[in-house]
Amino acid sequence: MRRRELAGFLRSLRERLRPEDVGLPRVGRRRVKGLRREEVAVAAGIGLTWYTRLETGSEINVSRDLLAKVTRALRCSPAERDAVMRLATEASPAHHEEVDDITRHVVDAVRLPAFVLDAHWYVRYWNQLFATVWLIDPPGSAPFHAIEYQVAHAREAGLQGSSWESRTHRMIAQFRHDAAAHAGEAGFDALVRRLSAIPAFDEVFRRREILASTDEVRSFVEHPQLGRFAYHIRSFNPPDSSLTLTVQVVEPGLVPRLLELAAARG
Repeated sequence: MRRRELAGFLRSLRERLRPEDVGLPRVGRRRVKGLRREEVAVAAGIGLTWYTRLETGSEINVSRDLLAKVTRALRCSPAERDAVMRLATEASPAHHEEVDDITRHVVDAVRLPAFVLDAHWYVRYWNQLFATVWLIDPPGSAPFHAIEYQVAHAREAGLQGSSWESRTHRMIAQFRHDAAAHAGEAGFDALVRRLSAIPAFDEVFRRREILASTDEVRSFVEHPQLGRFAYHIRSFNPPDSSLTLTVQVVEPGLVPRLLELAAARG
């Protein structure tokens, strides 16, 4: 599964490039989309046979140095290079650990919307402010999947307005980056199949676009009571944990109103 995923990802990277993008002349009529395999091999300074076996998912030994040459030839972004390296190694089994009492206390104590995400992107715990902003069940309710909520419910709720599509694309591209560590796990592959039954997810996921953290991205909420406001994401990983604690940082002036609304809603 991981070899097939790596092969498909490399093929998509190759197909988006032209010979001139990697300093090669365009010669003759082209019948393939993007670069030819031999052009990637030349640009990377590696053998065509080895690259062909890599892109067709053959069981071969690959070193980080050779993969680095391939990713440079394919003009990969840091996030894309990281995904290639992850897919070329063994899967990192997710630890489906419980959210401990200390982490719950931290989330509850934060005076901003905050939640805990596991390695498969299930929202495992959240505070009342997060529930108030996103109009979801109170803290302690059953976990839900972040992408599933975004593609199946966030649009209907109207909380992101015209930015829903761009926000959804960013989330799925970031999910694909993290997915490189878990492709081939039975539970994770079953999750991807379930999500792929949702057209809005499947359409974007098939593009194989990759993004790393979106912490720097400014996002917006169009809340029925708080109005339109912006937030930035800041994420933290507790030591020796597969969980991620994420805080949605809003403007300080909004916090008193958010606290008041959360208290009334709670």
